[in-house]
Amino acid sequence: MSSDPALQQTTLPGLRFGALSPSLAEQLADVISTDEQREKIAHLDRDADAVTRLKLRGLIAEGVANKARGRIAKAAWRVLA
Repeated sequence: MSSDPALQQTTLPGLRFGALSPSLAEQLADVISTDEQREKIAHLDRDADAVTRLKLRGLIAEGVANKARGRIAKAAWRVLA
């Protein structure tokens, strides 16, 4: 695996984030039950991709990226609750 931390997978509340991780929709495919949930998870996928892109470009620090990923994970679990 690359030595760049942004390329490594980050695991938060049961979800993996990072450039090499599967999308949230793929990770949660077995628990997404409605079209509304699917749309909201797709939006969170785009948010997670944006965080990864900003981290890779050096525009945000690792701590900021991890905090944002934690918020995305919490939001995903709220969508599924």
